[in-house]
Amino acid sequence: MGFVCSHYFDEPCIYCCISCKSHLSRNDDLKSKSFKGKFGDAFLFDQVVNVKKAEPVLKNMITGQYLVQDITCAQCGSDVGWTYVKSLEEAEKYKEGMYILEVEKICLSKRDGFMRDSSVKESTRGVQSVWTFSRERL
Repeated sequence: MGFVCSHYFDEPCIYCCISCKSHLSRNDDLKSKSFKGKFGDAFLFDQVVNVKKAEPVLKNMITGQYLVQDITCAQCGSDVGWTYVKSLEEAEKYKEGMYILEVEKICLSKRDGFMRDSSVKESTRGVQSVWTFSRERL
């Protein structure tokens, strides 16, 4: 069975599941790199695709209480982060409907028309960079 991805971004810079490379979000959807998750650093996105949501649960976090849903990659089932359903703190309402992707669980896929080593680290962002080949040339 080959790679199954219900949503595929045809863009030069995509955040993917580190386990199976399923597309999760676009660079344009990245809103902040200043978050912390269960596994360390995390990024805030306003749109994420190809994930499954768990049942909502109330969690106590550093900035208050939230109703959240854990999200897993729809392709391989890896835990990749969570989505904020509701904030009980007025100052944190902006997070509602947003997604957290754990840096340790994602990689950055860049398309430049050449195959590259998939273990290259991108030091300026702290995200593993994976280079993929596209049949279309930019």
